[in-house]
Amino acid sequence: MSIFAKPRPAPPPTPLAVSLEDACVMTALSIYTIRKEIKAGRLKVTRIGRRVLVPVRELERFVNGGPEADTGS
Repeated sequence: MSIFAKPRPAPPPTPLAVSLEDACVMTALSIYTIRKEIKAGRLKVTRIGRRVLVPVRELERFVNGGPEADTGS
């Protein structure tokens, strides 16, 4: 390795939450299915202003068949 070699750039940070559209791409589910699961309380989301974001950990739990999200009822 040369002393003049440029250091490799750090990989981009992993997002904590993604948009509904990105959640569709990540899970290969339709926007209709994602919205239906949110409405049924099986997929938790975070709302920031008008944006609806799905936490990546929640998506992983959902697709891996983990325990259902607590709906608070």
